[in-house]
Amino acid sequence: MGLNAQIKAALRADRLGVIKAISKVASDPKAATRERLKAMELLMYLATGPSDRPAEDVDVIAAREARSALSNASAFLEEIIKSRRSGRVRMWATGLARRIDGIQRTSGRIRPLD
Repeated sequence: MGLNAQIKAALRADRLGVIKAISKVASDPKAATRERLKAMELLMYLATGPSDRPAEDVDVIAAREARSALSNASAFLEEIIKSRRSGRVRMWATGLARRIDGIQRTSGRIRPLD
């Protein structure tokens, strides 16, 4: 098994632990802004579920947990958008907020395993 396959297998095995760790970074006020935004991007990826295969039970649970973590961290995005930070960071936060809103509106549409 190659390194990529090993990494994917490990992530599948402990997906909820990974989401919990990422959500801590996304909602940690002491973390750097860029790190929090990157964590939110990872949570968005996990919240959408797999695109190359039908979702398994763990995928559905992980997506729900990731959407919940995004919801908890979204107040931070509003702070960034209204702040006097650099335009690039505000645009990044605005784009994330729009994409998160889209994910939240389409929640529950993960294709289940047949």
